[in-house]
Amino acid sequence: MTTSAAMTFDAPPSVARLATLRIVLKLTGYGLRVLGQRITGRYDPTAAARDLREIFEKLGGLWVKMGQLIALRSDLLDPAFCEEMNRLQYRAVGFPPEESLRIIRAELGVNRLEDVFESLNPLPFASASIAQVHLARLRKPNVDVIVKVLRPGVQQVFERDFRLLKSMVSIIDLMPSIRVLRLGDALAELRRIIAEETDFRFEAANMKRMRQLLRDEKVLIPRVFRHYSSSRILVSECVWGVLMADYIRVSAQDPERVRRWRAENDIEPEEVGERLFSSYLRQLMEENFFHADLHPGNIILLRNGRFALIDLGSVGSVDREFLGIYQAMLRSLGNQDFAKAADLLLRICSNVRAGDLQQIRAELIRCYRDWAAKVHVEGLPYHERNILSGSNAAGRVLARYGVAQSWDLLKLGRAWATMDASLNQLFPDMNYIKLFRAYFADAQRRQLSRMLRPGTLRKQIGGAVSTLSEYNLVLSSLLRTQAIALQSTTSKLSRIGVILARGMKLGTGVALLVFLMTYLEQHHPQLAQAAGLSRLNPLSGTNMPRLSEMWWGLLLLGGFVTWRALKRMQRELSRRD
Repeated sequence: MTTSAAMTFDAPPSVARLATLRIVLKLTGYGLRVLGQRITGRYDPTAAARDLREIFEKLGGLWVKMGQLIALRSDLLDPAFCEEMNRLQYRAVGFPPEESLRIIRAELGVNRLEDVFESLNPLPFASASIAQVHLARLRKPNVDVIVKVLRPGVQQVFERDFRLLKSMVSIIDLMPSIRVLRLGDALAELRRIIAEETDFRFEAANMKRMRQLLRDEKVLIPRVFRHYSSSRILVSECVWGVLMADYIRVSAQDPERVRRWRAENDIEPEEVGERLFSSYLRQLMEENFFHADLHPGNIILLRNGRFALIDLGSVGSVDREFLGIYQAMLRSLGNQDFAKAADLLLRICSNVRAGDLQQIRAELIRCYRDWAAKVHVEGLPYHERNILSGSNAAGRVLARYGVAQSWDLLKLGRAWATMDASLNQLFPDMNYIKLFRAYFADAQRRQLSRMLRPGTLRKQIGGAVSTLSEYNLVLSSLLRTQAIALQSTTSKLSRIGVILARGMKLGTGVALLVFLMTYLEQHHPQLAQAAGLSRLNPLSGTNMPRLSEMWWGLLLLGGFVTWRALKRMQRELSRRD
């Protein structure tokens, strides 16, 4: 965001096919140049990354966001490339003031803006790829406000660029070396960002929710005037203070001036940095709802060590199961239990080969130990001690073994990275291990305090009962499904058993009859001849051994017992349980 003094104005963006063709030609030209440089041996990765950054900045909008998402893959991409992508900034190009005023009138449903605003500056004081903002003062209530106006045609342009990006990703994803970047996940995240950031109703809801969550901290979230807001304009409280970006710039140019300003406004930078750090952890760990773009342009420093967070168009949340593991991992780092931290990190990754597990684990533990050693050394540069230095080292280990990091993990890495510019300025000697330990101790006290409040126990019991009911619904359904499957399997086995028992019973009966006829032929030939058994007996005329009457009796008795047992088995298998 930039001041209006440095701003230029441009016509609304074009969504024509020629614009798409120009983008394709620009990107194709870049790709051919890089290919030629590689073939001729003149390829410079830093220069190539810088050229791509400049192209993305000229294209603006979705391309800047895509470049920022690609920069998250510092575990797989060249560090110089990721560093260039992290420098992506939007050009300070606004759209004509008369167009902005027309949109405000249309959204408010008025012909005269004076009916709503006591004053409204037609010149925007800041602009970005999605919107520009104006300073105004409402009549009711009589307060200074910021009016954020959606750039005309931005949704159509984003949709056009997204379709083009999706086509490009489907092509380059055919290359195995590119597929590991999981660009499909980046596109899904980009789609979510487009939907939320081009509809200010999402940002208004985010601001209201975050204001409620942080009301007991020294963190201010501007109030939204919902009556005057819509999907295309957002009217919110104007917070007067110093942007963190301006604080960093002036600190480099005139440190004495900044020192006097801090003394006049009772600001201790380290306390502000620690509060910013703990506030982010609380948003993430306790609410699973966090400001995902805490760069210096979205933080306003106030008197008495307070600060405000603005521009909540980009908020984040992660999977609950992932969050539980990530929380345990950070707690393990705070306790310097690096083996446990390594195990938990592997829990939220995929493609971990069993044969590499022990080696990966050992290298991750070594990475965490090296990082912890640097954290405790005062005077080291901040970028060598921050949480990203440890996570990037661990990411390089995972990439070396082909282990894929989850997208949620990459999103949190981006959130840490955007906050680092402010923490580096406010608290360069920050000890992450001590602060993790302090946060989890405070979080435990807060949780205990909430549990001891009147009425909380009843809610806890009710929640436990609800949870048990939910588990009962899930498990009972699962058990019923498994029971039906088991019953089906059992029924099939029973039918097969009945068929086998019937066949064996029939076979045993036939054998008994044959044995009886053979016995009569051997010991009572006159009776057998009179009954004509010689013609019916298949064993007649064979070399059947001559058995005594006792053995024939035992044989016939055994056959009869077997026949009865098979008959009983058939009856039991046929019975329904």
